[in-house]
Amino acid sequence: FGPAALRGTAYLVHHLRRSLCSQFCASGAQGKLPLLAALTVFKRNIEVNLKFKNEYGLSDIVAIFAFLMSGLALYQSYKANEGYIVQGGGPVAVGIVDRNTCEMLASIPIIFHNSGKRAVSLRRYVPAGIDEVLFVKDGKIIKDRNPTYDFYISGKQDESMIETLQKAKKFGVYDLDSYSFIDTLIEPGEIHEASIIILIHSMDNKLPLIDRMMVATDVEFGNGQTLEIRSAFNAQVSTPERCRS
Repeated sequence: FGPAALRGTAYLVHHLRRSLCSQFCASGAQGKLPLLAALTVFKRNIEVNLKFKNEYGLSDIVAIFAFLMSGLALYQSYKANEGYIVQGGGPVAVGIVDRNTCEMLASIPIIFHNSGKRAVSLRRYVPAGIDEVLFVKDGKIIKDRNPTYDFYISGKQDESMIETLQKAKKFGVYDLDSYSFIDTLIEPGEIHEASIIILIHSMDNKLPLIDRMMVATDVEFGNGQTLEIRSAFNAQVSTPERCRS
């Protein structure tokens, strides 16, 4: 007997002792013969180990592992070459745009940056599963007496709110429930800027009823990404006296 045999014997003794200990506790509680149960389990473990070693050698195991790692590396390389959209934004602009009708406008800027290596299509804006616009007073969502509004998807936010509104009206009201396609292509490394415009009608007698607004929509892209747009902002603005009464 050489050193290898001694090591093998020590392993068998150690394995047998562990099996005896575990089976003695379990089988003793069940009223079974602990030694016979432990020997049965030990014999089954030896048969499984020998079968695995006979069917799969060390070289086979290494080859399987290398195959799995190469597949993972290939997948990571493929993902790295795809387009990937990173979302950004900016400060929300809120104000009264018509002192006669007390119309209020909220402009939410959005930035989409393609940080990948392939062009990605901005397909469409879709419902987020909640109301697209919510009005809040004292931390509570107002469920009645809400003002009416128009929802627009426009281009880059202008410095002038009047110009922002005029540009939005050229695009027309955007109906999220229609799932209308936009299909704007964003090339690798490029930035696409847009704005969500909320035009709130007839704010007279209603401005005191709200102090915050929340806007929610999702955006779908051609690479399978869906980004969430969630914006909550202060709706208290400097307004003419007639719009506060």
